[in-house]
Amino acid sequence: MYDEHHRQEPSHGIDVTVKRRLELSSMKAEEENVIDDFTPRDASWAVRNEPAFHPGLLAMNPISVTVSSMRTKSWKLLRSCREQAVRVALFALFTLLLVGVLVNFGSGRLVSRGSGSLEQPIFKVVLDAGSTGTRIHVFKFRRRDGDITLERTADPEMTFFRKVDGGLSAYKENPEGAREGLEWLLKEASIGVPEAVGCQAMLLATAGLRLIPLEAAEELLQVSRRVIRESPFTLVRDVDVAVLDGSEEGLYMWRSVDFIYGAHSSALTSKPSAVVDLGGGSVQLAYRTLKGSQVTPSDRNKFTDYLRPTYPIGAAASSTSSEKRMKDYFLASAASIRPQSMADGPLYVHSWLGYGLEAARQRVLQENTNGSSRGNTSASHLKLNTIRAITVAAQRWGRCGGVVMLDPSHLEGTSPCLIPSDDLPRYYDYAGVRLSLHPDPLPSSSRYQRCLATVRAALDLDQDCGATQASECAFNGAWRGPLDPSSYTFRVFSYVFDVARSNGLVPTGAHEVVVTVAEFRDVARVRCAETVGGGSLPWACLDAVYVTSLLSDAFGIPDTQPTVVAERLSYDKGGLLYAAWPLGAALERLE
Repeated sequence: MYDEHHRQEPSHGIDVTVKRRLELSSMKAEEENVIDDFTPRDASWAVRNEPAFHPGLLAMNPISVTVSSMRTKSWKLLRSCREQAVRVALFALFTLLLVGVLVNFGSGRLVSRGSGSLEQPIFKVVLDAGSTGTRIHVFKFRRRDGDITLERTADPEMTFFRKVDGGLSAYKENPEGAREGLEWLLKEASIGVPEAVGCQAMLLATAGLRLIPLEAAEELLQVSRRVIRESPFTLVRDVDVAVLDGSEEGLYMWRSVDFIYGAHSSALTSKPSAVVDLGGGSVQLAYRTLKGSQVTPSDRNKFTDYLRPTYPIGAAASSTSSEKRMKDYFLASAASIRPQSMADGPLYVHSWLGYGLEAARQRVLQENTNGSSRGNTSASHLKLNTIRAITVAAQRWGRCGGVVMLDPSHLEGTSPCLIPSDDLPRYYDYAGVRLSLHPDPLPSSSRYQRCLATVRAALDLDQDCGATQASECAFNGAWRGPLDPSSYTFRVFSYVFDVARSNGLVPTGAHEVVVTVAEFRDVARVRCAETVGGGSLPWACLDAVYVTSLLSDAFGIPDTQPTVVAERLSYDKGGLLYAAWPLGAALERLE
């Protein structure tokens, strides 16, 4: 028997073992398309898409390579080139599509309407550095059917929210001391909304930092920038950590309210909104003027800082500064997305620094209108002017880090707005000024009227604002604009809600209530008539009278007109979020 593996063949001059090895190599190379031997060294070869001859074809097996095998290899090589070209074309098409998606995603959300698309969510983190504390809000936006919607970042609240007590200004002597609270807020946000990690974060400070020296404020802002950079979030620009101008604060608050109420019907939304935000250090008024509102050319020129024109998008004058064009575009965008009733004129915004509730307490105490023990009226006016002059100097020194002690009792005066109470503190400290507190010793039956007169004097209601019509003057010499209160729904927030709640005007658990100025006035009369206060009641008379006079005397709201007082806003089937300006700031950053 013969073994096939050991069968002898004629040599024909070639060693049998070598010939067998060459034949096996040739068969194997053909089966594998000899790709290993054809790997191009030049990457441009695939782009040229031209068949190439490689010496390896012959060097691989000079005996087995025939014309037929060369034709087979050339065809396979050409097919490989065609496949490579298809791959390149598909990759290029995919790249173009990807770039288009990224450009569309990053170009903003207020460009087109009615697209029906569902875009990826965008998160914004806003730190509100107020005069009494710092708060963090995490907002989640998405574009649905060409419109901006707000989605939940907490439950049951619409937005994630945390707060630390004590404003940044409390750390003006030790800026690094502000770090701990900010770090805690940012850490809480990253844990509470992990999908927001890496998104844009900003810190905007309000009245608290406006009242301290610029150098001290800037040091606190620098610390805040470092904390955000070290956090899980992103500080896109240094200007995202800044002190808000009072008008910007009012603008953002109006934008927040307009966004919520402009899209979702609620009580009294048939009229456009006039927004009042009473903070600790300042108060803002914002509203869009009505169609056809008459503002004389002289008044328009005189009060240009109060009005913000809403040009059609892209139609702002070329001479307008880039910052102002951005604001105008922002307002025009807001108007086109959330049109409200007949209010389509310029937006009126003004902020009164030093007239927030905590600052107002200081002003009222400085009025000291109970007069001298001898009842000398002229002496009383002299004392009042003296206290004001001393306070101005004291505040200037206080901004440099000092604390000034003013004691009105040294000038034989007491405050008619302070209820006698064992819980009344000895001093009231605000903005670097310390005032001694002395309750009203006169009969409580007349306290309301005397306190009201004191508050009105503190507001400077009679100061001329320079308007053509005296009725357009608000207080402290500021223009109120062409505001017809009966044509608006007033929505008032912050400390106004706190005063209403502490005096029983807000039902337990309610976040929004409709009240009237008359109800605030009744509360003020009751509180001022009390003979002995307890707990926080020493301030009850002053606070209630101040809110009443601010809404009625300063802003002109009739006693019986329904007014919406709210702590939180209702959105999307009962979802709640705090009524505050950060939503407006976040909306602006979407552009």
